Amino acid sequence: MGTLSVQVSADHGKTWSDELNYTLSDPNATSVSGNQGTNWLQGFINLSPYTSETALVIRFTVVTGSALDGDIAIDDVQVMDLSVTATTVDGDIILSDDLFSTSGSNITITGSSATTITSHGYGFSIIQVNNSSGITLADDLTTKMLVLLDGIITTGSNILTVENTIWSAVTAGHSGSFVNGTLRRNIAANTSTYGFPIGLGTTAADYFKADLINNGLDIQGNTDYVQMSVAAQDESGTNTDGYLNTSQNTTDIVDVVADAIWTITPSNSGAFVAGSYGVKLWIANISGLLVDNGFTVVKRPTASTTYADWSTYESTTTIPEGGQPGRTIASGYAQRLGFTSFSDHGAGNGGGPLPIDLVSFTADLNNGNVDVDWTVASQTNNDYFNVQRSIDGYDWEDIATIEGAGSSSQMMDYTYTDREPYVGVSYYRLKQTDYDGNFETFDPVAVSYDVDIVGLLISPNPVRNAITISTNRVIHNDLNIIRIYDVKGNMVLQNNLAGNLENYEINVGGFAPGVYIVKSRNGKQMGTGIFVKE
Repeated sequence: MGTLSVQVSADHGKTWSDELNYTLSDPNATSVSGNQGTNWLQGFINLSPYTSETALVIRFTVVTGSALDGDIAIDDVQVMDLSVTATTVDGDIILSDDLFSTSGSNITITGSSATTITSHGYGFSIIQVNNSSGITLADDLTTKMLVLLDGIITTGSNILTVENTIWSAVTAGHSGSFVNGTLRRNIAANTSTYGFPIGLGTTAADYFKADLINNGLDIQGNTDYVQMSVAAQDESGTNTDGYLNTSQNTTDIVDVVADAIWTITPSNSGAFVAGSYGVKLWIANISGLLVDNGFTVVKRPTASTTYADWSTYESTTTIPEGGQPGRTIASGYAQRLGFTSFSDHGAGNGGGPLPIDLVSFTADLNNGNVDVDWTVASQTNNDYFNVQRSIDGYDWEDIATIEGAGSSSQMMDYTYTDREPYVGVSYYRLKQTDYDGNFETFDPVAVSYDVDIVGLLISPNPVRNAITISTNRVIHNDLNIIRIYDVKGNMVLQNNLAGNLENYEINVGGFAPGVYIVKSRNGKQMGTGIFVKE
């Protein structure tokens, strides 16, 4: 073919503009020339300088070639308002102005061959990726919103920035459409979760998504951003598992999975003004994770060259309870909350299931008794549990020993009933002991037991054969438990009385001579008295 150029006139064709630049595919060209092949080509002319005009005339100037096949065909000429009209682009994109960054403009990149985008510092408002052959960035690119439908964006050494701070500014994203390279997202101080669909190659197996869980994060400076990339770790020298020196609640981390190490880089060197963040590291393509509850998130400085720097940060961060999402293979991710600095993150394996297996622990008053219930998600080397009780939260006594299940990955429920709880506020906690003697205690819970105290009238006193028990007040007509103790605290008798405790006779003729204490209790009252056996 010869050449094709475009001009416009704002005075009904009396005067014409210079030949206009093509936004695609060469923004510096004022005409298309040479053999363009037999496929349809797409070109855009930016008419925004003429938006104040009431009428425009557009003309195409064509100089045909001398060859037999030198004809030109022009089809589907449109004048579009990009702020309201979605547009599809097929082919390489070279930007020369802010045409596609017009607020609301929605550009979908399609095609059957790879697309290269050269931004020259310009960007997009909304870019949708729907090209299975993928996109390559020739330089840094910005967009307000990104939709990943099909095809992989390879950034190389460049950065793809999403400027809108709403969490949903990046949508879709999956193993067939992600950012192979560095993705930067502007953020606001909120509690949203920002997805980073990133990877380290161009196949589905290279997809290693991460989420940033925002907890009011405010970084120094006007524009806050977080960028992420992921890469495999070359394990050699001090970058090997033998140098690991961190643990999660006494369980050593013995392996950091080298398939994927996520690097998180903030704006302004990450100087925190307020808030914190957590991460979800998606593990579907990670090999070597052991078992449910046996892995967790670890972190180290980005510039580190030794595995000795990996840490769980367990004293300042939290992970989900055992068996919950973020601790299981089926949930698809490892999670940790509470970070206040940025660096490298990875998935670390414990030598077995990590011992944070207690799902719940409760103590509830029930008709004068305290029902203690707990659930564990898994157990490793567990010999037994102790239920402990305290009147002040400092000095503890064992009130029950419950056999453990050894090693089990099954969710298991346990219960114990304290039939003689303290009056007033008391505390209960769980202690777990391994076969090797190591133990762990868990946080206590409080129980308030408010009862009515009554006096027991015992006659005759002293006594030889039988005593009669009455009270100085009305006793509730329910199950009354009567216990008699010697002066050493040994219980020598227990009777259960279903009914009113009044003129109740007990034979004590067989008791040894001495002083005895009588106690009664039901769900609402407690009574006490003393008698002497002759």
